[in-house]
Order: sequence, then structure tokens, then C-alpha cells
Amino acid sequence: VEPTVLSVEVSGEKTYIHYTRDINSSSEQLAIGTYRLKINFFTYSDKALMQNSYSAIVNVAAGFVSSAEQTINLNEIYKVSYNLDGGELPAGALMPERYSSISETIILVEPEKENFVFDGWYTTSTFTGEPVTKIPTGSSGNTILYAKFVSPYAYIGDTAYASLSKLVAAISNADSNEDITISLTSNVTQADLGKAETSATIAYAITNTTANSVSLLVPAAEKIEFSGDCSYMFKNCSKLVSVDFSGVDTYNASEIYGMFYGCSNLASVNLSGFDTSNVTSMMFLFAYCSKLETVDLSNFNTSSATSIHGMFSDCTSLTDVNLSSFDTSQADSFTSMFTNCSSLTQVDISSFTLRNDSVNAASMFYGCSNLETIYVSYGFDMTSSTTDNSDMFNGCEKLVGGKGTTFDSEVIDKTYARFDTVSNPGYFTAKPIGTKAAPN
Repeated sequence: VEPTVLSVEVSGEKTYIHYTRDINSSSEQLAIGTYRLKINFFTYSDKALMQNSYSAIVNVAAGFVSSAEQTINLNEIYKVSYNLDGGELPAGALMPERYSSISETIILVEPEKENFVFDGWYTTSTFTGEPVTKIPTGSSGNTILYAKFVSPYAYIGDTAYASLSKLVAAISNADSNEDITISLTSNVTQADLGKAETSATIAYAITNTTANSVSLLVPAAEKIEFSGDCSYMFKNCSKLVSVDFSGVDTYNASEIYGMFYGCSNLASVNLSGFDTSNVTSMMFLFAYCSKLETVDLSNFNTSSATSIHGMFSDCTSLTDVNLSSFDTSQADSFTSMFTNCSSLTQVDISSFTLRNDSVNAASMFYGCSNLETIYVSYGFDMTSSTTDNSDMFNGCEKLVGGKGTTFDSEVIDKTYARFDTVSNPGYFTAKPIGTKAAPN
């Protein structure tokens, strides 16, 4: 029944709403029968928030006045306030300032603040407890909601993330066709990066992401400190294609061995921010990085390094490596350092020195099938080594010493591990002091 007249009467603590329908013509008469009269009450004139509704059964009898009376208690209206902490709602977004216990669930909009990232609505100004995302139907009471903003923790592309958990979730659930770039800020810790085998860490998320590929960046303007044991951080992260650690400080790191072990799709790496003066172990640093083509470690201080063996083992695409700053005076082994670097045509190890005659170089150049030139400093000679250095040059079929000594498949151990001279054949080429090795 649609009302034609609604009038309000206030008497004491009660408010009466009268409904009247006058019948002026036969066409307006209602047929004899039972009807439901329903009145909806709204908080706002635009009907944005319904407060309650009233229904009554009215029996209409021919020729008589029909009436019904019922007392209803309208739900209390509550106020909700929003503390935006200098932020603002996105253009066109609105959130109600009033609600009742029967209001539909209110979904809270995420506000925005320049140079900050939203980290949730909280019911306390100290942001304790869990963040809230909605005001469910059935809620009651006046409330103040506080918007929490934090400086960005990290980015994927242009999207900022406020915390480790949110970043990990985004990495883990990336689209399978997506190539993502992760940029970390100084809010990230070494523990957050974690290791590939430690769940709820960035390294673990990268290892197990559904994304097509991942590029990882720590800009020079940011600073993340690595200390102690940093071994195998990104072991077998096959989705990792690029690493730029310009902003990583490793002054207090002692071990970086195997950091990128098995990153089979890693094609680009920048470790120019590394201070390795206190690192003792670098073995297998890039082992099995089969897509890696160039590596510049000219900034590396290896004066404390005792273990550098296997550093580039099975880097089958490696064509250029800069080791010009390497100090090997403390290294006890060069074993398998360049094993199966089948794309390498020349290598300059002229900065290398021998700690003593017990340094082991077994399989150092094993499988370097395209290696033609090995540059060493004058006097670099391993023929007096007390170890057999077996298979040191096995498979180096194109190798030629500085004076023309060609590879001999019968001499693949330490026998020719010296710079080549007319009287003493060797596989090494002496690099004159103050010169650079010729480019590939």
C-alpha cells in the first residue's frame, strides 16, 4: 500500500507517524482483503543509509475505516570518525559518517598520502591490535578509525608495499606472465631477505614465485647491511634474472659462498657496493649461473679470502670476468674455479699470487673448451706445487701459451702451469706490468 499522507506527532518521549489514505473515488477504493503496510526509515534524505523499516498488517473491510497501531524502536545511530593523518581518500571515494546496527557492511577505503604507503585502519591511535578493513553489519557504538602510514618498505614496479608480509605475498602471487622488478629500501634487513630455504623471507618468495622472472634491486641511495654468514642466500633462485646490490654493505660479512649458487637464469649482476675486506669464503659464489655472461669484481678486496674455489664453476655463458683487484695471498685453493666455463676465450688472473706450494688448482680450467689465453704475472708458476693439480687444463683444446705452446691432451696437470717461454713451455701468457689484457 503506497502512503498518500504521512504526518508526525511528538507526544512526550514518543513520536507518532500517522498514515492516512482517503478514498475520494471508486477508482481509488481498495478491494476487501489483507494488506501489508511498510514504511522505511532512512538516516539521510538521499536514502544513503537505511535505519529501519516498519510493517503492519491492515485488514480492509467494505464500508468501514480500517486501522492498525504498533510501537517500534528505531535503532540508535552511531558516529564514525576517520583520522587520515594528513592523507586523503582517492578522488570520488566516500565513507559514511553514520551507521546503525542493521546497516550494510561498510567496506573501508584505503586513503593515500604522498611519499608514504597505507598500512591499515586501526581503532587505536597507537595502532595496536589487528587492522580493520570493514564495519560489519551488527556493529554498534561510536568509533574513531586511525589511518596508519609508513615509509615504503619495498616496491614492485611502482607499487609500494608497507611490510615484509605484504611484499612476500605480492611476490608469491605474481602473475605467471609477469616480469617483476623488486626494489628494496633501507627498511629491509638481512633477516628479511633471509635465505632461499627459509620460509616467509624475500629470498624464499623469489625462489617460489609464480612470476615469469625477477629482477632484484637495492639502490645505492638505500643501505642494507649484510653481516656474518651470507652463504647460499639465493641458492637455486631460478627466477632471478638480474641483481643490482649497489646499496648493500658487506663490511661485516664473513662468508658469501654460494650466494647465487644455481641461479640458472641470472644474466646480470652488480655487486659494486660490496666491501669484501673481511670475507673469508667466496667459494661457489656464482657456481651454476649458466646465463651469466659478464662479471665485474674489480671492487672486491680479497685479502682475507681463504676459499675462492669453484667461484665460476659451470658458468657456461661467461665470456668476460674482471678479477683485477683479486689478492689471493691467503687463498688455499683455486680448485674448479672456472670449471666448464665453455664460453670463456681469455681470462686475466695476473693479480693472483700463491700462498705457498700447497695451493691446489685441480680442475681449475677443466672443460674451458674455448679458452685461448690465460694471463698471469711474471713469476707465476705452479709447477712446484706439492699437490698434483689433476685435470687443471683438461679439455682446454684451444689453449695457447704466450710463446706459442699449444694444448697437449697428455699434459693437463700442473706440468705446464707457468708462463710460456722458449725454453720452458707453459700454458700461461705473461702480462707485462702496467698493461691490460687484450679484450676478447
